Amino acid sequence: MWMDDPELIEVLGQMANACVVITKQQARKYQQSEFGLLEALAERTGIAQRAYPELEELAPRVDGQASVVGPFSTLPDDEGEIGGVRELGFRRVGNRLVPIVHAKMLLLGRMGWTDEHPSGHVVDTLYFVPERLWVGSANFTQASRKSLEMGMWTADPELLKAARGWLLQLVEMSEPLRSPSDDSQPELVPVEYDDAAIAEYMSERDFDFLFGDGLNDDADPC
Repeated sequence: MWMDDPELIEVLGQMANACVVITKQQARKYQQSEFGLLEALAERTGIAQRAYPELEELAPRVDGQASVVGPFSTLPDDEGEIGGVRELGFRRVGNRLVPIVHAKMLLLGRMGWTDEHPSGHVVDTLYFVPERLWVGSANFTQASRKSLEMGMWTADPELLKAARGWLLQLVEMSEPLRSPSDDSQPELVPVEYDDAAIAEYMSERDFDFLFGDGLNDDADPC
């Protein structure tokens, strides 16, 4: 899928959280003026990774390897933001046919924030609530405005849930624009936990300090 509709791109750029996943483009596309609109959109907006639990344990590779999380590190999604336009899949080179992102879907919703947790602890949580889903044949190009297309909006809860999961899988498998690889090379991969180091650290710490308020060293042990 390709996107070059300037009106749509302008609207997406006004959103605080937005991400579009397109098929990995052929090199010639990068030379077109319309591609500059996509690069500008990728810089102007994106999605806060911590607002999506499905993405919270993903991080860019470090020296080609999965990022390692230990007792003194945090999940990288705390401050992470995924760019507003991403590429996915394989680049067509010559006559080699490749699978493409052919689905045309748009999921709208609202962002929320809370400091409340069921445990009673104060937290700092962003979240996304899907509200409307658009599916159709129009492919978000200028040409599609001149074609006979179909599209529909739905607020069906099951479809919203399914679309959210599927679209976030595309985000997970995606890459930044202008990926140098012709093959699929997802930027984000699951982190690896240094279980041995974490277990050693926890064995040296007081249980109350870890799970209590951590302020009263004179408190009676459980």
